[in-house]
Amino acid sequence: MNILKFARGRVGTAILTVAAGAALASAAASPALAATKGTWVNWNSSSAPLTVKGYGSTAKGYGKWRVVDNSQGTRSYTSGYYWYANADNHKKYGAMVSQSNAGVCYAPQYTSCTAAYYNAGSAESTHSNVTGGQWLDFSTAAAFNGNYARAAEQVCLDVPFRSDPCSGYTYTQGEPY
Repeated sequence: MNILKFARGRVGTAILTVAAGAALASAAASPALAATKGTWVNWNSSSAPLTVKGYGSTAKGYGKWRVVDNSQGTRSYTSGYYWYANADNHKKYGAMVSQSNAGVCYAPQYTSCTAAYYNAGSAESTHSNVTGGQWLDFSTAAAFNGNYARAAEQVCLDVPFRSDPCSGYTYTQGEPY
């Protein structure tokens, strides 16, 4: 199982909490590039899917992402279409890191942090052994102290008793919430 890792502080590291809004106004994406809340934003496409190869299998995927309000609160939501060529009982899955314009910044002492986005949470879809294409949906909570989000999406292979290979990240355009 792939575990998405977050930046960790170390000895001699200052932790700066950045509030949404003023501190990051200049770092947020241009409003002209932003989708409105609840609008589906595509990541990759059927003709240019994210691809990962490993241990004889190949998985591919593309999909859409949005921020929604539901009974669980404000969520960063992915719906991805995944398919793969299987070898040796592997499975495919999607992985997402929700990112927000507010969060905790780890920076060396006396150094300011100018990151535009902070990791707010991560999630994986169901690990599926269906070789044909299928839609898999999954979500994370949106950062409670932010007001702008995006997602970093990956396609991965679940390989028993080995590290799971994953594609590189693709980033969605941002969306206010």
